[in-house]
Amino acid sequence: MQMDHQFISNIGCKQNKLFIYWSLTLNLVLLILMATLKSCIKLPDITPDTEELTVMGYVSDYITHEKIPDAEVQVLGWSKSLFYGDVYYSYPIDTGYTDGNGFFNITFEGRSKNGYDLFKSKDKYFSDGGGVRSDINAINNLNWVLFPHGYIKSHIINKINTARWIEINFVTYIRPGQDIFREGFENTSIFSKAFSDSSFVTTTIGGLTNELKIKMTPTDNTIDYIQVKDTSFLTLRHDTLFLEIVLEGL
Repeated sequence: MQMDHQFISNIGCKQNKLFIYWSLTLNLVLLILMATLKSCIKLPDITPDTEELTVMGYVSDYITHEKIPDAEVQVLGWSKSLFYGDVYYSYPIDTGYTDGNGFFNITFEGRSKNGYDLFKSKDKYFSDGGGVRSDINAINNLNWVLFPHGYIKSHIINKINTARWIEINFVTYIRPGQDIFREGFENTSIFSKAFSDSSFVTTTIGGLTNELKIKMTPTDNTIDYIQVKDTSFLTLRHDTLFLEIVLEGL
């Protein structure tokens, strides 16, 4: 019985040694095969193809044409949406500021084949940009303009007793026949009950012609309006224009 046990132990040791031998041999073959394939097949280069890009230009006041110092200029990159076919969304890459002469120069890492845009902003000005994907050369070495804020403080006195509703519209014109709108306009269009006395402040572009139209409706049907005021005036750049308008008689 002791001899049988020794015989079985010897068989187990030989099997373990054989398994280890073939495992080492297989691993060696795999290593040689991988080295051979690597030398024969050129793997793609996954290193990002970024480069140093520079965008420069000026930021000016549209009304006075003066250069604007300390304006913020943000470089925006564009990336294709993973869920919608040809939809792109913008994201900030780098930010710079104009110097005392309104000049900016921003160097950043990017890809010249990608699209870019510039978002320009400054206190008391309407921001601009961020909505058009362009080639880097198309946005370089340009003079960008910002529109200054202007304010209208209106006091409306309504003496038309039959009026139930009032509609007030301010329209800003960049030139005759061409109106302009900017994100950030406030109270340029108001529809409310025809109170006898009302006041409000409108934020618009300063230094441009504004047209004011006021309509009244004597019923609850808004299509029954009657125009009671139609006038135009020049707003003030970075200042407030005061208007007092009395509405009477139909």
